[in-house]
Amino acid sequence: MKPYKSTDRCKIESDGIMCQPITQQDEGQYVCRARVSSTGRMDAKSIRVIVDIPPKIDSLDPEYNTIEDESITITCTATGKPVPTVKWLNKDGMDLSTQPGYNVDEISGELTIDKVGREHHGSFKCVVENGAGSDQRETRINVVRKPKIKQFYNVTAEKEGEAKLICRVSAEPTAEITITKKSSQRVFEINQQYDERIIVSLTDDEDDQVLTITIKEVMDEDDGLYVCSARNGGTAINALGHLTVEFSPVFDLMSHTPIKSWERNIVNLTCIARSIPNASIEWYSPSKDIIRDPNIERSGAGPVSTLSVRTMDNTYYIEYRCKATNKLGMKEAYMRIEQAFVPKNIRQVDFMTVTATTVTFYIMGPEDTGGLPITHYFVQYTDEKGDVKIRQWPVAGKRYNFEFAAANAVGTGPYGLLKERVMPKKDVPEEPHIDLPTNTSRAVSDYSDRMEISWQSPPDNGETIDHFSISYYPLEVREGAYQKAGELVTKTERFPNTKVLLRSLQPNTFYRVEVRAHNILGYSRPAQVVIKTLHGTVSDQQQMKVADVSLGFILGIVAAVCLVLLIVIDISCYYVNKCGLLMCLCTQVCGREHPGDKSKHGKVELGLDSEKENGGKEVKVEPYNGLNGEVNDSKADDELSLTKAEEEKLKKEPQESTPMINGDKEKEFLKESMDNDSIKNKSQLGSKSNIIAKDSPV
Repeated sequence: MKPYKSTDRCKIESDGIMCQPITQQDEGQYVCRARVSSTGRMDAKSIRVIVDIPPKIDSLDPEYNTIEDESITITCTATGKPVPTVKWLNKDGMDLSTQPGYNVDEISGELTIDKVGREHHGSFKCVVENGAGSDQRETRINVVRKPKIKQFYNVTAEKEGEAKLICRVSAEPTAEITITKKSSQRVFEINQQYDERIIVSLTDDEDDQVLTITIKEVMDEDDGLYVCSARNGGTAINALGHLTVEFSPVFDLMSHTPIKSWERNIVNLTCIARSIPNASIEWYSPSKDIIRDPNIERSGAGPVSTLSVRTMDNTYYIEYRCKATNKLGMKEAYMRIEQAFVPKNIRQVDFMTVTATTVTFYIMGPEDTGGLPITHYFVQYTDEKGDVKIRQWPVAGKRYNFEFAAANAVGTGPYGLLKERVMPKKDVPEEPHIDLPTNTSRAVSDYSDRMEISWQSPPDNGETIDHFSISYYPLEVREGAYQKAGELVTKTERFPNTKVLLRSLQPNTFYRVEVRAHNILGYSRPAQVVIKTLHGTVSDQQQMKVADVSLGFILGIVAAVCLVLLIVIDISCYYVNKCGLLMCLCTQVCGREHPGDKSKHGKVELGLDSEKENGGKEVKVEPYNGLNGEVNDSKADDELSLTKAEEEKLKKEPQESTPMINGDKEKEFLKESMDNDSIKNKSQLGSKSNIIAKDSPV
C-alpha cells in the first residue's frame, strides 16, 4: 500500500484528509498510522470510505398513448448509490402504490395500470430517492377512447318522402365515420358529392359526433341494409341499420297475358302484389260469385293469392279482377280466361326421305294453333285396302295414303292434307352416317398411329343389316387433290356394332375411310371421310408392342429363375431329407428307395405317414408278421432272402444315430427292405404279386 499524497482536491491535514469535492474515485480503504517518537511505538487503523451518489432518472418517455380498457406499463429507470427507490404520483400528488388499479415496482420503476379508463388521461410523476438525494420527472398518458356507436336505428319512410339515417359516435380522439349501403357497397362520408337527393352532414353534440344522411324523394332502390363504421387509433366498430321504404301495391311481377282453358279444365289465376307493408288481396268478377261458386276456389289473402277456376262452360271465359290494398293505397289488376281450341288443319307436308320401311316428313304446322302451342303431330295412313295403320309399316312396294293432324293440350285437330305414296321395294341399306365433331368430311386423330371411327346405322330398306365393311387407304396431295398412295385395307364389323379402331396407321398421313352397310341384297353406297394422323417418330402402337415384349421377357426371366430355384431346392431335399419330387421320381422309375430311409419304413408300418404320402388318402398297409420278412399275401409265391453281397453292402452303409429297430433285429429288418425291392422288380417283369404302397414295410 502506497502512502497517500496531497493533491489540489484532497489535502492531508493534522487530523485527517480533506477532499472537496468528493468523487466516486475517492471511495476505498484508507490506513492511518501513528508513531510515538519517545518510545518508538507504532499503531495503525483502517478506515473505509463509501461515497453515495444522488439518484438520476435515465429513461422516461414524455408521452404514452394507450387505448381505453386495455393495460399499459410505464418504466422509469434511474442510477444512484445506494440504489434509489421509485415511487409514482398522480396529478393530485397521491402515491399510486397505495391506490387500487395500480401496480408499482419500487426497484425496477415499473408502473402498470391493468385497465385504462378516461380517469387515467393526464400527467404522472416519477420520483426516485436515496440517502444522497432525489430526482423526479413527469410523463403524460393519452387515453384513446374506443369508438362507441350510441345510435344507428332502423328507419321507415314512405316512397317519395324523406328519410334520415343518423349515426351517433362517442370517441376520443374524434373518429372517422362513414355509412355504407351494404347491397351496393356505396360509401357515404363527409365532404363527398352525391346526387341532389342525398345530403351528408357531420356535427358535434357535446362529446358525441353525429353523421347524418338525409335522403329526399325516397325511391325503392334506397331500401336496404346500411352499415355505420367508426374508426380511431387503429380500432374500429360497426353497427347495422335498415332503411325500409314503404310504398303502395304494384303488380310488376305478374304477367297480364290471357290464360287459355277448355271445357272442364282447371286454370290458376295468380295475383302477386308487391308492397310495404304487405297488401291484402280480394277477388271480383262481373258475373260470378267468387265466394259461393263451387267451380271457383280461392287460396291466400296476400301478398300472393291464387284463384282456381274450373271452366265448366262458356260463362267462365270472362275477366277477373284482383284488388290489393295497404295503408298507402289500393291498386287493381285484371286477368282474363279465354277459350282454347284444337289446332286447325296442317298447312303443308313434304316427303323428305323415303325407304322401303320408313318415311321422313317435313311438316309446316297449322296457321291457327287454337291458342296453345302444338305439342304433337300425328300421321294416319291407309293401305290400298283402306285399312288404317297405326304402329308399323306393312310390306314394302305398296301404295299408301297419308293424312296429318296437329295436337295441343286441348286435343287433336282434324286429319287432312291427303298425301299418296308408293313405297319403294326392298333394297340395299341406305348410306351410313359417319360421326364427325363438325359438319365436315375430314377429321384429325388424337394419335399418330390409330383412330376410332364410329357411324350411325342407316335404314335397312326392308332387309336386316348383317355387317358393315370398313375400307381405308393412305392418300397424298397432288396438284391440290387427294390421290391414292397405298394399299387398300378392309375390315368387317358385325351388326349392331357401329365403331372400329383403325390401327398401324402412319404418322402425319391422310387416309380415306369408307363405311358400307350390308344386307342380303348387297352393300350400300359408301359413307366417306378423310382423316389425318398426328406427327410422330415412333408410333404409339410400336411403343405398346415394345412394352408388351419387354413385359413378356421379364415375366419369362422371372419364371425361369423360379424354376431353377425349385430344382435346386428339390435336389437339396433329395440328398439331405430324402424327400421331394426327385425322390418320388427315383422311387417310381428305379423301383428302389434310398438305403437311409429306415425311419419311414417304421412309420408306415405304424400307420403314421399314410396321409402325408398319399395326399390325405388312406393307404392300405399289408399286415407285417415279425422280422422274418413274411407277408400275408395269398398271391405271393416266392420266398425272398438276402445274398451275402447284399448283407456286406448293408453293413457298410451308414446307420442312423437312433435306429427305430435296435440290436440283431436291425439286420433282419434291412433284409426285409431288400426283399421288398426284389418284389417290386419282379412285379415289373410281369409277376402277379399285388402293388405295394410307397414306404410299405413289405
